[in-house]
Amino acid sequence: MSNFYSIAKALAEKQPQGLCFVDRNQTYGEAWRLVLARAAALQARGVQKGDVVAILSKNSPEWCLTFTAILSLGALALLLDTNLRADMHAEMLRHVETKFVYVSKDFAGADYGVERIAIEAADAAAPFTPIEEVEENDPAALFYTSGTTGAPKVVQLTHKNILQTTLACIKHISAGPDDMFITILPLYHVYGLVAGFLGAYLSGASVVFQNSLKGPDIIGSLAQHPITVFSAVPQMWELFFDRLAKKLRGESRLKYKFFMFVLNHAPSFRHVGLGALVDKIFYPIHKVFGLRLRLLLCGGSRLAARYCLYYKHMGFTLIEGYGLTETTGPICGSRVVNPTPICVGKPLGHNFVEVRDINADGIGEIWLKGDSVMPGYYRNPEATQAAFDADGWFRTGDLGFLDKNGELHISGRSKNVIVLDSGKNVYPEDLEAFYLKSPLVAEITVFGRRLNSRETVYAVVVPTFKTRDCYARLKEEFKKMNHGLPTYKIIGDFAVSYDALPRTSTQKVQNHLVLKNLEAGVYQVSSADPNFVVQEITAKSPELERIIGALKEFLDVDVFYTNQTLSDFTVDSLDYLILLAKLEHRLKIRVNPSQFMSAPTLEALIEVLAASPSLSGGGIQQSIFTGKITTRTYNFYNPFIELGLW
Repeated sequence: MSNFYSIAKALAEKQPQGLCFVDRNQTYGEAWRLVLARAAALQARGVQKGDVVAILSKNSPEWCLTFTAILSLGALALLLDTNLRADMHAEMLRHVETKFVYVSKDFAGADYGVERIAIEAADAAAPFTPIEEVEENDPAALFYTSGTTGAPKVVQLTHKNILQTTLACIKHISAGPDDMFITILPLYHVYGLVAGFLGAYLSGASVVFQNSLKGPDIIGSLAQHPITVFSAVPQMWELFFDRLAKKLRGESRLKYKFFMFVLNHAPSFRHVGLGALVDKIFYPIHKVFGLRLRLLLCGGSRLAARYCLYYKHMGFTLIEGYGLTETTGPICGSRVVNPTPICVGKPLGHNFVEVRDINADGIGEIWLKGDSVMPGYYRNPEATQAAFDADGWFRTGDLGFLDKNGELHISGRSKNVIVLDSGKNVYPEDLEAFYLKSPLVAEITVFGRRLNSRETVYAVVVPTFKTRDCYARLKEEFKKMNHGLPTYKIIGDFAVSYDALPRTSTQKVQNHLVLKNLEAGVYQVSSADPNFVVQEITAKSPELERIIGALKEFLDVDVFYTNQTLSDFTVDSLDYLILLAKLEHRLKIRVNPSQFMSAPTLEALIEVLAASPSLSGGGIQQSIFTGKITTRTYNFYNPFIELGLW
């Protein structure tokens, strides 16, 4: 069984009645018949081994079936990022000489320069002729790299890369037919592909697609389905916990302090026989995620150390993986039983790691080799030669170290290291993790910047609370945090951004755009910066005074500023609807929900409320508090309501 087709065929024949795609109530046998029909349709269109067929679609069973059909032909699946512009898609398709592109309805309207096929369209049943000569080292999938700088390259992964990586991951987490995966991550990223589809599919497990990233929708899926494996990126795991902590802090500082005390000392409580008490305190959180949930998977970037410990202390098994697109995603993974926090474990399967050029801090550059490592970049021998040494080791560009147990720890990217004039190395990722501990910091990126002829550790910070004096407050906060630390362990200067930092589709900060914005004066660089005089929102009429007064009461604040948004007050999608219902009831108006939800700032939201007609005969509050959806919605959200999360 040397190719993807043979493995998938054997699995479908082994458990034809096993549930594959929960959303469609579709079995492995039914899914396989659809794969063969799609593969036959592609054969009828003239697709041969080595041709490129692209997929441009949101996550769905059809996405997975199409991917499997393309690989079954020995063709190459080009997986396109749905967040890019149509002209970028067209250039990517042209660059690799794509023959066809499967598109979902969302992308059917654009001209990509190649023939489009509707991914949702049914294929007529027709005989499929298997391609016998497809070998394990033949290319199977293409991914455009999404680095934060530089021209993108095309990573080509072979059947062996995909199969061996997936099977190694399945073995590592003991996945099987009793498991149910919830798939949130986009399948066009290799981590999402392996953790969200292939890991489930090739283990005989079931898949639930979660295309909405709204908190209540995710919680609804977790309540509705017996999920056992949940993969996400660090930002999501951090968001889940931060949401809980902020709500607890807002309800009662005593409640929050008690929760954090138990959380931080949970191992000690368990050690002295009080584990049952700890489990009882954290039980409502487990109930929210689902009591069958056994594994949280984390990858894509580094999870801050404190969150690793938080989830462990709450009783969750969180596995951190490490890898790149060039290594088919997860090439290393932390232990399932008693994992070492803040570490990505040992190589999985037949893979190997070396750390070279180790510096005085014990940190060196990570090199990888093995079944998961790509053979090279697609039609780019120069880039391939630059990425590998003479013995076939792949240079990751990442920094880290191996501990005494041979487990890998990631320190950052070699290109991000700041070398001060003193010769000291500064690792931005460490500083970012340190300053993110502050409740005043929502986002931060750290980099080197030349100021006054000296290399300076510089940061751009997005404040949690966008108040008139937030720059001064941050400056004072950093002064306190920096106390007692050596100068090379702190930021030397910073700027404030009142908008989210620019990121790639994989949520990595694009520092080249941050620098561009910094030079263009987009960010506030001092308390006295005249371009950033934040004004208080004041009422200019009795009507506006009523609106602003109601908002202040419901959001429990004394003052609003012109640059604030509802998200600054930890308002999520369900809170939006509850707030809207309260405002309609208090102000006796009927508000357009879409205009309310899409208002970019508080000022714009106030304008929406002011322009809303008088209420007559029931508004949105009736559909929330007395509609048929109420009981089911309450059952979905009740555990988080008990915790104060939603």
